[in-house]
Amino acid sequence: MSIIGIIAIAFTFGVAILAHEFGHFLLAKILGVGVETFSIGMGKKIFKFKWGETTYCLSAVPFGGYVVLKGALSKELEEHLKEEEKKKDADKEGTLPVEEKSKSLSEMATDDIISLRNKPLIVKIAIYSSGVFMNFIVAIIAFTLIMMVGMETPNPKKPIVGYVAADSLTENMGVRSGDVVLKVNEKPIKYFDDIIERMESLYESNITTMTIALQRDEKVFDVSIPLTPKSQKFIGFMKYFHPAHPPYIEDVMYNQPADKAGIRPGDYITQINEEPISDWYQLVDIIRSSVGKPLRVQVRRGEETLVMVATPTGRADEPDVGQLGILMGDPDKIIKRMGFGEALGESINVSFRIMGFVVSHTYKLFARFNMREISGNMGGPVAIAIESYRQARSGLRNYFYFFGAFNIMLLMLNIMPLPILDGGHILFSIIETIIRRPISPKMLLRIYSVMIVVLIGLALLVTFNDIIGNLWRLGIR
Repeated sequence: MSIIGIIAIAFTFGVAILAHEFGHFLLAKILGVGVETFSIGMGKKIFKFKWGETTYCLSAVPFGGYVVLKGALSKELEEHLKEEEKKKDADKEGTLPVEEKSKSLSEMATDDIISLRNKPLIVKIAIYSSGVFMNFIVAIIAFTLIMMVGMETPNPKKPIVGYVAADSLTENMGVRSGDVVLKVNEKPIKYFDDIIERMESLYESNITTMTIALQRDEKVFDVSIPLTPKSQKFIGFMKYFHPAHPPYIEDVMYNQPADKAGIRPGDYITQINEEPISDWYQLVDIIRSSVGKPLRVQVRRGEETLVMVATPTGRADEPDVGQLGILMGDPDKIIKRMGFGEALGESINVSFRIMGFVVSHTYKLFARFNMREISGNMGGPVAIAIESYRQARSGLRNYFYFFGAFNIMLLMLNIMPLPILDGGHILFSIIETIIRRPISPKMLLRIYSVMIVVLIGLALLVTFNDIIGNLWRLGIR
């Protein structure tokens, strides 16, 4: 593994987790909640100093950090845990536990004032949410920087029809590969994207058909295209024909069939089962209709021609529709740079699109409850580390986009209403406000103990899944 890869992995975990903890630390200080410990890094403390009520530490493992807030737990539970900690330390040293020096009345009063447990609900929610908010800010910064420096974007495509499947509805409507689109509902078209934009505006207005003016050689003629009803949430026009697009792979999704087969970003697919492939959508048609069928894939990689076998799996939402886990790319890209305002707005849009995709994909995945499929889509620390390494090798733009997306994922994980996570702390705070008393320390201990066991078990399962899924990368299988 290269030095760049190691730095990328450390940066991904370290900065994202440290930013999260710093969010808690900063807002706690602003809102007058005591911070007992703030550590950069995890594990054994190699350097520390105390300033005010806070002990600042530099710890041995440079992955992230942690913060300990005063009064985050109930007083009884906090005292119980401290007593257990003292006993453990005494057992290690072979001594009796030492009684702490009694605090003065003013010190105890100060502790009560700056304890999180004594703060209003709105303060608790704000502080528990501040970590995920900081991850959101980090993601926005990463996306904004990428867009200001310049994003690689495809060259605008001429409005020329690409692949048209034989005996398809498209062919039966009279559309042929190579036809030039002149107008959509009398509006002139310059680039293929103009067709999509025009079609989307018609789609939003619930128009069911549109008229397209086509040119073939010297002949100009009209074709009526039926649009998918809005309720289906699908851009119906794209069922019928597509722009001409080379079968070039921009990216390969982790642990999907193409990834396992050895297909790589930058490959051109030239044949499937010895059938020549000249267009991306021709490739898509074959893959979609080949669930569970091994495909002999020939690719061009630089000057090499390689052959591998990949078997499409069914999509989470459409099990009869095959996928390999490859993303369409454009070998002839241009660099598009945005000003700060435009980049910031687009970064926020990208962040919410990622959130929407994660929620939608996760729901569809678990709704089907196919354990093999769920396992194939799970990724833990090993998967994240490997993806960090891959993206860093492919360029800083790709890496920082991945880093921004990772912060969004961390945000969504932590906001889940599960014990130990930030969302769980918020849920417990709301419950305590409703019942007007703290949750029983014994009850909390039971809940936290069970959740720790569950999370450790899940972490081991995901890590095992990561390692097994990546043995082939290490040449073990």
